[in-house]
Amino acid sequence: MLSSDNAAASVPASVTVAAGANGANFTVSTSAVSASTPVTITASYGGVTKTASLTVVPAQTAPTLSSLTMNPTNVTGGTQSMGTVTLSGPALTGGAQVQLSSDNGAASVPASMTVAAGASAQISP
Repeated sequence: MLSSDNAAASVPASVTVAAGANGANFTVSTSAVSASTPVTITASYGGVTKTASLTVVPAQTAPTLSSLTMNPTNVTGGTQSMGTVTLSGPALTGGAQVQLSSDNGAASVPASMTVAAGASAQISP
């Protein structure tokens, strides 16, 4: 017998372990949630009960731009400074394209840079 203590995750009522096998897989179906939702999955057999924890999390949302820093912040004309953009969390699949601009022709920047998927910061010369 299988059960879930929260509607955010549903399991089949039972799973069959084939003769000669010592285990079987089953699928847990989940529903969309607005906040992280803890779920306890329970299995019972032969008078023994075991539990496992699962957390259903909300769908990923795109991170926001958290900061832009320059190092060094003072440079001699003709030399470079390194810029770092930091996101509020990891970039989603495909990365995050960050638009850049400079308000003065003495310092040029690329039009954009991409923070790689899974990363939360990117450095650019």
